Amino acid sequence: CPNPAERLNFTEHLLGRLLEESETNPLVRPTTVTFSTVINAWARSGSVTAAEKAEALFRNVQGLDENEWPDVKPNSVMYTSVIYAWANAGRPDRAESLLKEMYEDYVVHRNSEVKPNEISFNTVLTAWSKSPSPDAVDSAEALLRKMIELNERGLLESKPSVISYNCLLHTLARSRGYPETVAKAETLFEEMSKLAMETGDKSMEPNLISYTALFKILGAARDTPDIAAITKKWIDKAEEKGFSDEPFLRDQFQTISQRNMKDE
Repeated sequence: CPNPAERLNFTEHLLGRLLEESETNPLVRPTTVTFSTVINAWARSGSVTAAEKAEALFRNVQGLDENEWPDVKPNSVMYTSVIYAWANAGRPDRAESLLKEMYEDYVVHRNSEVKPNEISFNTVLTAWSKSPSPDAVDSAEALLRKMIELNERGLLESKPSVISYNCLLHTLARSRGYPETVAKAETLFEEMSKLAMETGDKSMEPNLISYTALFKILGAARDTPDIAAITKKWIDKAEEKGFSDEPFLRDQFQTISQRNMKDE
């Protein structure tokens, strides 16, 4: 079927038939994998309606689990699919609400089947990085700090990666005028570099994506004192990393320098 909506409707209809026929024939009873497949299909659609469908199916699974249906139980993959459904629909608030439910179920109720991982958190962080919400920066930073806290308390094995920090940097880059944006971005860079040095994990060092987000922030920071000097400092650091010849970084540096000369 070439029509995506028809494919999704057919898939949901087929699941409904399986549920109905399983009442008399246990051999066709849907399993966790069956539900996960349909939830994932809805999650990739990208609409609010699809996210609502994905979450409704997930709640159905929770109900079946409570009624002790065999081979049906919510797990991390299913939770993350529903989180992605809301993130993909442009609703990071709903995605984060499900993530909180997920790690509370794991931490408070000791449900090892729904253990969050880096992907679960980064899915929500990515959604905030694309959101125009005025709460995006605060929400993304709070979530990153929550991830760090859970890891340090030994409640979560996963910890923020360079992807997690880059998501927050891109959230800052979209904020346009958020107070102390430049200082906050510089702090994140320093934090990443410190983690890389302390752990010996070079993958935690700021990469080209990090620098791209930083220079977007610097390019938008017209009213920041000493912005030309700050930009020069970071173009020098980018040069040390071998990134200074990247067209976007060089163009941003030249634009900021020229703008500063006009302002003077």
